Amino acid sequence: MVSSLLNELAHEKVVLVKDSGRGRLSFPVEGVTRLIDGKGHMVGIVMDKKVWENFAEYLEYAAPEFWKDIETSRGSGRVSSKDIERRLGIK
Repeated sequence: MVSSLLNELAHEKVVLVKDSGRGRLSFPVEGVTRLIDGKGHMVGIVMDKKVWENFAEYLEYAAPEFWKDIETSRGSGRVSSKDIERRLGIK
């Protein structure tokens, strides 16, 4: 289930809403809002930025690949901040 949801999220559509949503939506974007049609069937969900960030973080932590990458990184040993800056060309 998580992988199919992640696949859907990877193909999300982004729509520009002027004035941070206040000008185009007839309701404030706060928390999670379910959109329904005239028959009461759900057609979509709108969530504010904070809810979206928490949801995305939860999905990332739930993915086994995330923890596999963490363990691989931990096994590679310590790298000093100076080495990282040098590799990235920061200093």
